[in-house]
Amino acid sequence: MGEPHPDIFQALKDAEWDNLIPEMLAFAIWLAQNSYYWRGGGLPKGKEIKDLAYDVVAKTFSGERKWDPARGTLKPWLMDQIRSEISNLYGSATHKRETHLERDAPEASTGIIEYSAVRNGVFDNVPDDPETIILAEERKKEIVNALYQAIENDEELEEIYFAILAGCEWQPRFLAAELGVPTSEINKRLKRLRRRAALVEQQLEDGNE
Repeated sequence: MGEPHPDIFQALKDAEWDNLIPEMLAFAIWLAQNSYYWRGGGLPKGKEIKDLAYDVVAKTFSGERKWDPARGTLKPWLMDQIRSEISNLYGSATHKRETHLERDAPEASTGIIEYSAVRNGVFDNVPDDPETIILAEERKKEIVNALYQAIENDEELEEIYFAILAGCEWQPRFLAAELGVPTSEINKRLKRLRRRAALVEQQLEDGNE
């Protein structure tokens, strides 16, 4: 895996992301609602709808997902990548243990977000440029790495950390099932982990000032 060819990279930089990103968000909403009966809550693996668009943008610029202009224009290709991301997400082993899709009751409409709502302010502070998204992704990686250093050699927290990285949900009941320990114990560990995470994030903030 490597960065796209310089000509393709430049074409990506020049793309009209202020229009493309809202379209990607809208398509992700439409697809999740109509193909998976999503009702506006959380997605598998703790994802949010906007994460799907951000992941595609970051992977496109990193070269993990490779756009070939010779095979088609950018917008349809991006929509295909959204479709792939959401299909992978909903096909995950973690998701198969969840029940929020309501496939047996597609008529239930509570919490539906309409396709057009993206442009009407449903998502606040959505960045329009890929550079902002990529920086945010890099920031998340920095926090994840720093958090591991902060919990290294703490076996109980390491178990939680690696389970979540492997795709297990943050919810105590899923972690309890994954690790074979009582939910009450998971709650105690999560409190400790969150305290460490808050400290790490603050330390990173102080270091960037």
